[in-house]
Amino acid sequence: MFLNNYKDGRNSKIRSIVYKLTAFATAVIILQTFFFTASLVIGGVLKESKSNALNSFDEMVKSRKSYLERDMKNRWTNLGPFAEQISEKVSGEHDSSEALLSDVSLILVDMLRSTQATGAYLILKDETESGRKPALYLRDYDPLSNNYSNDDIYTVIGPSEISGSLKIPLDQTWKYDYEETDQNRDFFFRPYSKAHLSKNAGLLGYWSTPFRLSPDDFEIITYSMPLFDKDKNLRGIIGIEITLNYFVQLLPATDLQPKDSLGYMVAYRNDETKELNPVISIGALQKRIIDVESVLQFEEVDKYKDIFILKNHDYKKDVYASVNKIGLYPNNTPFESEEWYLIGFIKEDYLFKYYNSIQGIIIFSFVSSLILGILGSLYFSMRFSKPIVSLADKVRISEGNKKLNLDSTGLREVDELAEAMESAKDKMIKSASRLTRIISMLDVPIAAFEIGISDNEVFVTDNFYSIMDMPQNDISSKIEKDDFQLMLDSVFTCEYPDEKGIYKIRGNPQKWIKLSISKNEDTVIGIIQDVTNEMTEKIKIQNERDLDPLTKLYNRRAFQNIIEQKHRDGNLKVAALMMFDLDNLKLINDSYGHKWVDIYIVESVSRLRMLAGNENLILGRRSGDEFEAFLSGYSSREEIINDIEEFYQYLDKTPLEFPGGDIRRICMSGGLVWIEESELDYDEMMHRADNALYKAKTVNKGSYEVMNMKV
Repeated sequence: MFLNNYKDGRNSKIRSIVYKLTAFATAVIILQTFFFTASLVIGGVLKESKSNALNSFDEMVKSRKSYLERDMKNRWTNLGPFAEQISEKVSGEHDSSEALLSDVSLILVDMLRSTQATGAYLILKDETESGRKPALYLRDYDPLSNNYSNDDIYTVIGPSEISGSLKIPLDQTWKYDYEETDQNRDFFFRPYSKAHLSKNAGLLGYWSTPFRLSPDDFEIITYSMPLFDKDKNLRGIIGIEITLNYFVQLLPATDLQPKDSLGYMVAYRNDETKELNPVISIGALQKRIIDVESVLQFEEVDKYKDIFILKNHDYKKDVYASVNKIGLYPNNTPFESEEWYLIGFIKEDYLFKYYNSIQGIIIFSFVSSLILGILGSLYFSMRFSKPIVSLADKVRISEGNKKLNLDSTGLREVDELAEAMESAKDKMIKSASRLTRIISMLDVPIAAFEIGISDNEVFVTDNFYSIMDMPQNDISSKIEKDDFQLMLDSVFTCEYPDEKGIYKIRGNPQKWIKLSISKNEDTVIGIIQDVTNEMTEKIKIQNERDLDPLTKLYNRRAFQNIIEQKHRDGNLKVAALMMFDLDNLKLINDSYGHKWVDIYIVESVSRLRMLAGNENLILGRRSGDEFEAFLSGYSSREEIINDIEEFYQYLDKTPLEFPGGDIRRICMSGGLVWIEESELDYDEMMHRADNALYKAKTVNKGSYEVMNMKV
């Protein structure tokens, strides 16, 4: 009897309206919560966040590699002009090797200054086979800070008489001759031994791995190439040195992580081993966590990216590495099999911190919404089931002895039940929408919209309008498709270059948003994220990197990158490269002072901007008084010449008032060279434009000359 009563009681609980309403509401809550969570996941927020983290890390290392590669290939190895001068010198008659070294000493100083290396050297071959070679080796520990008195240069190797004549102090490790040892042998012997392969010394250049000239000296890397005289006889080697202390300054660890960064590493591989061996390790933390004495072991993350997971380290979580080859040698040269790699390291927890944050917010929102929904459903189902239970009791009582009259009481209770169900549903919808409200309360500026393929309305989340910086005229979360499209057309003005899916939108202040879209057969789901802070910081960094502080023109490196990219993009039509030089700037400086020189340069730039329209003109500042202009998009060369002639007429019409009331014309000389669509050797073009500029300054200062064309 008790068992039967127990079963009846259990079955009554299963059949109770409280149970059924609670079960129904819970199922709806789960589905609604799952829908909102899935909209974020399907919309690609997590996947895109992780992919963006990897791409951003890889692009950061590639960018640093490009800067380093540009210095190594274009500046530090630009020894050709100095090699030609020294070749002339060694071809002449000299009483001794000391006299020869003295004769070339100023050229070595110029080479050291021009390349901005920390050292420059000439080592002659040993005619006496004594094992000691005549050499002159100069070093500047801070190449970015030039002292024109040369008292910042030290003689590492060479006759002390030369140091005295140049007023250059001897380094604390000074030696009279180059003394070859097993440790310092390669940087001389490797390029010297390959001299028989070619008389073009530029093809025989060799980058050494780190070594010390002497046990007490700094670690250095060098670039050496054979030196031939005018008769193509091998006379020794010429080269530059970079101390590791200076080299590591070019690889700031804060690029990758503001604090506790593992930073960069340079690794080396050749054809014999095919293994990556660390050669330059930067930072105490890197050396403590990564085994820099062993071969680097990697696990591939994505075969389409240069990102790997480092295996041999002592960190508790994964360490990611971006491995990028530094292109040092041309093809078919003796040392092309010796490969250098720039490797950036970053900890997994820092790399995916935004991904983990978003994932945690989604999980928290899902769980909290589910719990609150279940508790709310249980409360309201019990409260609103009481009238129905009373009606059921009345029906049971009336069954035995009277007819059930539902005309008045039955409909009333049904209405109450209907109202209770509607109220429960309303609570469920409110509970399900808690996910959106929770996200809006957290520091995650994300909005979403959904477009049904067969519907004429677009659903948007509550924070859509605030993120898009748009007025919300209606509290409704649905918008007509056509109106929605017009709204997007009015908001999106341009896509940021090289950043797919990131747009600048109208607003005050200006905002940046990232748009991700997921499509299937029935719906289109879009996720919009406010990335204003990230983009503002990125643009600020780019401007600081690429713009000259005084004139706000492109600096030398940025100007070259832009011109080469425009040439690769094509459709230049008729184009030209022009160099300008402000005449008599030194006289102005001596007469009026440095502050007025800055004013004079700024005024000159304001006039240079009138050279052509914005769509045809790109300006850059090459050095203190030298400027470069790229003219493109013209139909003929005559149009370019007309613009230049009008510009010089404009200089005549807009003189400048100097201190003291003098009114003078801004005087600048120019040199122009035409650019062909088929090819662009930027250094050659600049050399030709510089020659034309030199001719203008020599023949008729304050005018311009065109290379290979009469004006």
